[in-house]
Amino acid sequence: MTAPAVRAKAAGFLQGFDGLRAVAALLVVVVHVSGDSGYTYRSQVGFYTARGEIGVSIFFLISGFLLYRPFVAAALAGRPGPALRSYLVRRALRIIPLYWVALWVYYAVTGWKSVHGISGLLQNMFFLQIYSKDWIFHGITQAWSLCIEVTFYLALPIWAAGMRWWDRRRERHAATTAEAVLRRELIALAVLYVVSLAFRWWVVKYPTGPTQTARSWLPAWGDHFALGMALAVVAAYVAQTGKLPAVLRWLTKPGADVISWIVAAVIFYLTARHIGLNTQPLRVGGAKVDLQRQVLYGLFGLFVLLPAVFGTARTGAVRRLLASRVLALTGLVSYGIYLWHQLVIAELQKHTSWVVLHSPFVPLLLVVLAITLAVSTVTYLAVERPGIAVGHRWLLRQRERAAEHPTEHPAAELPQL
Repeated sequence: MTAPAVRAKAAGFLQGFDGLRAVAALLVVVVHVSGDSGYTYRSQVGFYTARGEIGVSIFFLISGFLLYRPFVAAALAGRPGPALRSYLVRRALRIIPLYWVALWVYYAVTGWKSVHGISGLLQNMFFLQIYSKDWIFHGITQAWSLCIEVTFYLALPIWAAGMRWWDRRRERHAATTAEAVLRRELIALAVLYVVSLAFRWWVVKYPTGPTQTARSWLPAWGDHFALGMALAVVAAYVAQTGKLPAVLRWLTKPGADVISWIVAAVIFYLTARHIGLNTQPLRVGGAKVDLQRQVLYGLFGLFVLLPAVFGTARTGAVRRLLASRVLALTGLVSYGIYLWHQLVIAELQKHTSWVVLHSPFVPLLLVVLAITLAVSTVTYLAVERPGIAVGHRWLLRQRERAAEHPTEHPAAELPQL
């Protein structure tokens, strides 16, 4: 394969990511509707619907890939990476406005007695509830995974700075090539992957004292982010050099996207039925079962993402599905789906004949999806999109100011869109 052809394939990887977000969000809705309706516990299919929690793993791999890609692309090209201030402003404007709106709506609907004072309110507002067993499921219960995401946002620039420090040290002894950067990045991420799994095993095996909620901390999920970051490293290397590693060349063949998802489906089946998981997501079992689940969830997410990262966009059934208008639009409002669906489920079961643990699964799922999609679309237009637009305008002003006064804004501080 020629270098231009490889670059052309690499250039289309972003088109399927809204579709991937839609898949992840829908899986999370399925696990909660199935559990709250009781379907998970009264049907053999419940072994599979209970594993809808795997959507969280997809979200984590997506974040690892998309957010680390600009940092590693800059390193490979020998230019400054994203400026810290710009990066943090964009992340804050993307996440906080809708989260705060949703949190206050939750409180208003469920009753202000659930606020539990100023300390409880601040913990929930600033993504701190996962660090206390008394608060972890207060506010928006599913926001435990959002807290991990926010911690990753803060940790990522530190990781990137550490990797650039390593590159500079190596440059003292020899010129840094793209291959050398690729090798160092993958070695570091492999270490992160192993250390994260070791940390997870430890906190699951010995859940005492402050580590009782540590399974919901970033170090216990670093393996999933590391997989997404590794994909970003390889994708950036391919885009920079036009060289696709031999182990990934099969992904450019016709039908490779379908094969990748078939592998993901097999992993999902093995996870659901052959490692000893029960149908209660919060009661996984011992450390061995938990670690097996963690590894398999990460591999599942990896094979789900591969077709969107490598290969020509819109070629193959899976890539066309991910780029389809329905999934793309659903993915666009997926953050709202993630935030609102639990409240929609609770209110439906409070005000209709569909009661907790005794509701028809499919009708409840369809109604929850319809209402959640409508609410998410409204809040995307009213809250999310304006916040994103503010971030873009702020970055453009920073760039214009840097262009007018280049001596006041060194290249390393230029925001990267």
